[in-house]
Amino acid sequence: MTASLFQHVQIIDPASNTNMVGECLVEQGRISQLSDQSGSIKAPKDATIINGNGKALIPGLVDMRVQSCHPGAIHKETPLTLARAAARGGITSIVCLPNTNPVLDDPEMLKSQCQMLAGLSEPLKALKVYAYGAATSGLDGESMAELGLLADAGAVGFTNADHSISNSLTMRRVLSYAAMLSQPVIQHAEDPILAANGEMHEGEHSMRLGLRGIPDAVEEIVIARDLSLLRMTGGHYHVAHISTAKGIALIRAAKAEGLKVTCDTAPPYALLNDIAVRDYDSRYRLSPPLRHEDDRLAVLDGLADGTIDAVASDHTPQDRDA
Repeated sequence: MTASLFQHVQIIDPASNTNMVGECLVEQGRISQLSDQSGSIKAPKDATIINGNGKALIPGLVDMRVQSCHPGAIHKETPLTLARAAARGGITSIVCLPNTNPVLDDPEMLKSQCQMLAGLSEPLKALKVYAYGAATSGLDGESMAELGLLADAGAVGFTNADHSISNSLTMRRVLSYAAMLSQPVIQHAEDPILAANGEMHEGEHSMRLGLRGIPDAVEEIVIARDLSLLRMTGGHYHVAHISTAKGIALIRAAKAEGLKVTCDTAPPYALLNDIAVRDYDSRYRLSPPLRHEDDRLAVLDGLADGTIDAVASDHTPQDRDA
């Protein structure tokens, strides 16, 4: 029998509203005992004793937005390095975007993506891999993909990855079909025409640096349009990596209205603002861009009051030449 006893750890489990300092015994891969009293759990003789020294012990994290480089760009990342990165971050489940090469608009490709870790050894292959199906064929933003077949193949939602579905008729159709399949539609909310060739958030700092700005309206416009379509179609609409105060306000109002709307953000939008770009460091050129400090504070408020439902990593591997 394999057993591990974690001592002196901060045990956190939101599902059971647990937050305590204590001990946790794991046997055969399952939690068998919890205690808030030090030394109260009697572990088997062959158990491994782990002193947590006050570190947090939490359920495995789910990362709902991962750009995998497999297939198509394994010079940037392989299934092995992806699994290692997830393990280091305490992530036990990931959801991959469909912007691979080839695109995940084919049921067999989607099935293959979900099985890409099958050849790895334990414990890395224990990482659970899910995938979104492409909302449009080839992510072209115009012709709807075979959503029903993708759902049958295991898709957990539909998205155009890091591009917005800007065609209103296409978006209406995607929302309608996804609603019938009880699947969410995940939108990268950015008007592509208004954001074209933009390099950073539009404002005082873009003017000072002489860089082309991307106004916060690019997010607001797309979310407002999509919410109007959602009122027509029903279903579940999700905004990825929301970054502006105006966008968050729209989501907050939509939830109050009773629409089935959720959103996530990514760590940079809670931690950084557009001042980070002041030294022309391309590592801070993101999509959506880092926003004004008021927007960053709005992200924190949205996380605090539950308007923002999740934090996703936006894991996007790059090579040294990127």
